[in-house]
Amino acid sequence: MKHLIIEGGLLLGLLGHSAHSAKVNSDQNARAEQAIEASQAFYTYSEEPAWLSTAVRHMFNVSSRQETSLLSIKTDAGLSRRNDDEAVQIYYPNGFFGNMGRGDFSQQCGFPCVRAAFPNTHARETADAFMVFPIDYMPPKNQRGAVALGHTEESMALYGGENAHNYEAMADMNWRSTVPWTYFDPINIRESHSHKVLNSAPWEARKPAAVFVARNCGGTDRNSFISQLIAHGVEVDSISACKPGGSRGGWPAGVPHSDKMGALQKYRVYLALENRKEEGYVTEKVADGLMSGAATVYLGAPDIDNYVPDTALINANNYNQDMERIVSQIKKAIDDKTTWESHRSWLKQSPEQWNQGKILKAFSYSDGKPAECRLCRYAYSKRMGLGWDWGKQQPAKGSVPPNGDKFWKTWPSVKHA
Repeated sequence: MKHLIIEGGLLLGLLGHSAHSAKVNSDQNARAEQAIEASQAFYTYSEEPAWLSTAVRHMFNVSSRQETSLLSIKTDAGLSRRNDDEAVQIYYPNGFFGNMGRGDFSQQCGFPCVRAAFPNTHARETADAFMVFPIDYMPPKNQRGAVALGHTEESMALYGGENAHNYEAMADMNWRSTVPWTYFDPINIRESHSHKVLNSAPWEARKPAAVFVARNCGGTDRNSFISQLIAHGVEVDSISACKPGGSRGGWPAGVPHSDKMGALQKYRVYLALENRKEEGYVTEKVADGLMSGAATVYLGAPDIDNYVPDTALINANNYNQDMERIVSQIKKAIDDKTTWESHRSWLKQSPEQWNQGKILKAFSYSDGKPAECRLCRYAYSKRMGLGWDWGKQQPAKGSVPPNGDKFWKTWPSVKHA
């Protein structure tokens, strides 16, 4: 993306906005650090990051869509409905870093599924599902009895994550959440983007070094790790504002500052280092590494093996106890083409072969459809009393009536089972 629709100032402003904000972590420094980290995406992608999940892609709008309202998605499903009350409705009662446009996902989902605009007083009362971010202490309610899901695409230490226990369901980055809202789907990357990765810049055309990209130097673990890499003789180019541990470097010549992917493809190794180590906190960093074709070093979520095949990564989570091995693997990827190419082997394997089936289990619902489809199915299941098949992300009993079914004319009056 060349620009986010929301700018860092607006994001920072939300943290102090009392009308719609939750009770968040009292550590002001941590909140500011997270806000700065989130705002790093302001100049990140020169094209829409199709390798990220539809659940989070709305955060990365390319500049050609700047005129579009935040999160505005208009899908002409060619369907006749009197109004959105005849669809499963999602509503963000706090918005999402500001106002939101209406989104119609009915065509992709195969049944009526709509995300209402925010603010919208009518939709708040007729919604079937609330996506609550920041996560308020008390789940919101409405006349229709909507199910409230705590929602975040950030660390659970921030934005009201401590209130998650008050919610009957969650939609967050953790693959275990009720309706997973992950940054990427590794199965989809393999199915839709393998050719692009395998045909990216070859080993010979890349600088024999590791690259690190961050504007914010928060995150003591990753700073310490980079310092130790340099001390062990690994060349690290820090090409953005943060240059920890004596690293140096600048943005690659000839690559626009709006093109993070282009910058990563200039290097043989990419350091995908989260600013905190937290289960389920897996962001776009590692997906960017996989898409760049670079050998990717990962430091972050201890359960990363539920998201990314082991062969794709050099796992640095235990660097304090195993630095010699990690350094050796990085140097081999830099110096040996065969080793470097082995980190792409997962693209030629079936998901059943990845990590003893862990990833296939975590993403068993993978179908390439927007996450809103799964959320609408969940809200439908709750209202109809059908139970929830978490693995399939479908009603445990029956199915959702398709677009055009006369059932949807009665939906506004359907009470909870």
